[in-house]
Amino acid sequence: MVKYRVKIKGKEYVVEIKEKKGNTYVVSVDGEIFEVVTEEAPAEAAPLPTTPPQEVATAPAKPATAPTIPKPAPPVSGKTVSAPAPGKILEVRVKPGDRVMESSVIAVMESMKMTMEIYAGTSGVVKEVRVSPGDFVELGQVIAVIE
Repeated sequence: MVKYRVKIKGKEYVVEIKEKKGNTYVVSVDGEIFEVVTEEAPAEAAPLPTTPPQEVATAPAKPATAPTIPKPAPPVSGKTVSAPAPGKILEVRVKPGDRVMESSVIAVMESMKMTMEIYAGTSGVVKEVRVSPGDFVELGQVIAVIE
């Protein structure tokens, strides 16, 4: 995760690049999550255009607290249901032990001001639910495990 403090038209923002896959970036701007898709190749393949120094200044932000090392996700046995986009979990409709069908809604989330239902995608029994209402999830984060 890379963090920058940028100034645009006199206003300062904290920007974190949370994840990068090809030309798609998941970024947090002052705590709000955005998915950014560039039309060109990733930055490693093409240089970024330069911006006048008075417009945008990029310098690593100083962490407010000591950095924490994220715990690795526990190993998964079963089929995982993952977040289709970064966003906020609004509702969890299952609990461990619930029997679900392929078309069962596991959770409801909000991403980029749209509400999405997240489906099981397989039939089975819910082994584990890894999110709660109000949690913010990243693209591909495991929401539930079904056996």
